[in-house]
Amino acid sequence: MKQYPKLYYYQPELIGKEIIAFDKLDGQSMRFEANFNRGFYKFGSRTQMVDHRDEQFGEAVGVFKEKYAENLMYTFGRKYNQNRHASFTVFAEWVGDNSFAGRHVIGEEKDLVIFDVWIHQKGFVKPQKFIDNFGHLNIPKIIYEGDMDDEFIHNIQINTFNLKEGVIAKEIDGEFMCKVKTREWLTKIRTQLGERFLMEDIDNDRRILESI
Repeated sequence: MKQYPKLYYYQPELIGKEIIAFDKLDGQSMRFEANFNRGFYKFGSRTQMVDHRDEQFGEAVGVFKEKYAENLMYTFGRKYNQNRHASFTVFAEWVGDNSFAGRHVIGEEKDLVIFDVWIHQKGFVKPQKFIDNFGHLNIPKIIYEGDMDDEFIHNIQINTFNLKEGVIAKEIDGEFMCKVKTREWLTKIRTQLGERFLMEDIDNDRRILESI
């Protein structure tokens, strides 16, 4: 089952690239695989396979089936011609209002928000096509469209857009994606989870550490 690639922090060589930046939701990544013969039949967290009986993620599987499965299969059929060999993996964030660093508040209501779609032998759907094809569903808020420049990065870092964590920036032609996070979120990580967790999150990049 397709796994979502690791998201790395932005690098200076990406400055000037045209991007669409989406709100980076602070929850747990889930994945759901389908084909036209079987519908959605594989389910997983970021690293392991799960089903509706799973103690930690079973609820998310149920929410996905009820909220998205039928609508997504209709969209895939309309857009991708019901090729019986085609398969699709939908990636979504399992998140509550007070989730933090993949941890949830016990008993708090959570939701799934679709943030990416991968098509077998074609790759990830490009960001504008993702918006056009799946924007009628629950997808992350679009925070910014334009060139990735120092002003955009600074505005994310000082949390001009009132974000919880930061953004995922996707190059308009789908060549790369990266993350930019708020200083507020990174400081909270350092305070609550420690320096080691912070360094793992920022890819051990001292350049980012100095900006906090």
